[in-house]
Amino acid sequence: MCEKGGSIIGPLLKEMSRLIHSEYLLSGQSDKDIFELFRDSMFAATVVGSPVENACSIIKKYTERSRRYYGSALMLVGRDEDGSDFLDSPITIRTAEIAADGSLSLSVGATLVKDSQPLQEVRETEAKGAALLDSILHSDQTTVNPPLLPRLANDDDIVENLLARNEHLSHFWFFKQGGLQALKTADRPLRLTLIHNEDDFVFMLRHIFNALGLQTTIVPFSLYDIDRDSADITLLGPGPGNPNDADSCKIASNMAIAQELLRRKKRSLFICLGHQILCRTLGFIVEKRLQPLQGSQVEIDLFGTPEKVGFYNTFVPKKENTTGEFETALLPDSDEVIAIRGGHFIGYQFHPESILSQNGYTILQQAVEYLMAWNG
Repeated sequence: MCEKGGSIIGPLLKEMSRLIHSEYLLSGQSDKDIFELFRDSMFAATVVGSPVENACSIIKKYTERSRRYYGSALMLVGRDEDGSDFLDSPITIRTAEIAADGSLSLSVGATLVKDSQPLQEVRETEAKGAALLDSILHSDQTTVNPPLLPRLANDDDIVENLLARNEHLSHFWFFKQGGLQALKTADRPLRLTLIHNEDDFVFMLRHIFNALGLQTTIVPFSLYDIDRDSADITLLGPGPGNPNDADSCKIASNMAIAQELLRRKKRSLFICLGHQILCRTLGFIVEKRLQPLQGSQVEIDLFGTPEKVGFYNTFVPKKENTTGEFETALLPDSDEVIAIRGGHFIGYQFHPESILSQNGYTILQQAVEYLMAWNG
């Protein structure tokens, strides 16, 4: 949302009445209208799921009744002391709704991720709900517990653990993105087409490529026309979906795009779902993993260079007896193909744009340089 870039601040500790959260703040700069920014930030991925569009489809499919106000937002809008637009908006995630007949319903929730422990999630939900209920049921009690945070914030073990969280995360996202090296041809900036597969990771990719000096255009997969694509490089992006689903129009479109990119030997980059589609086109078998690699950082050997990168995949190509004029990189101690390159194309199963990819900016820079060095 912030075309001028921004940075990540944290991790920080935030104390509430019944629990303490660790959190990161995202600080960015934009000239967009505040209502456009508000709309673009709905709905919170931590509440709805990610990718948001796909998560909403799943909620609609499996949820039997409305969530009511849960996951929506309230807004305080006005002007600040300098006359500039001001917007502050909390998410309605611990909210009591009181009906006309006096009945009360309370909505709280916990964020389920790959390392979630059911009992701990239940305890967190109960703590969140109890704080709100106590404000109604025991509003006459004036006892206030002293804050814990001043003591905890200076605890050496806590400080050390918080700082250790950032040690292997992406350098790119923790600093303002400006003054970086621009990649270009002799007379103009390089052009890149990003094919949107219903995953907003594509906007993070665009931001990195813009920082690299590329001119970028995002096109939905359903509207992509290779005959109108004059970009130097085309990227088939990440997204939800089963790459083996023969009945999916999305997968069929992606397969057709990949086949034509390879046939025309167009310089191309394929990420996550795009990587799986590429490998299927090249003759690899793509299988469902026994355990998804969702939000996992893994150290890999990327064509001879050790890299810590972030994975978000349920399916993966398998290295068998496939032959061809390309290099492959495998997940450690497995036959899973997590990177592939062959002159005019590169595929990554991981997400170089993710905060979990420590050197994602450099990986993408080197990918562009590799593809542009190919002369057919």
